[in-house]
Amino acid sequence: MSVRKTGAGDLNQRIHFERATETELPGGGYGKVWARVGSAWAERWVDGARERSAAMREETTSMVHFRIYRQVVDGLSLDTTMRVVWRGQTLNIRAVADPGPPARFAVIDCETGVPT
Repeated sequence: MSVRKTGAGDLNQRIHFERATETELPGGGYGKVWARVGSAWAERWVDGARERSAAMREETTSMVHFRIYRQVVDGLSLDTTMRVVWRGQTLNIRAVADPGPPARFAVIDCETGVPT
């Protein structure tokens, strides 16, 4: 992974983080509901698209990366069970790259086109 310089002006995309929770349904039983747990300003870039076969059909996915302040990652305990919502689009978190204590920023790798 190459090192990119990021300034506060580059963090110009608002993203929201959601975590799945189990909730009691009105008719009985439990179901999965996604609850918003936080928001952050981010820099966004895309690595390109690829196709894959799933359930007898072709799906197109792409990797989207968000650079955010590291303190957000630490404060929300971001992990791969969560998802990102950007401009109404839902993206699955595939990795949270934490470069270590001296770094100000962390990178979140997300994938589009895959059901959560």
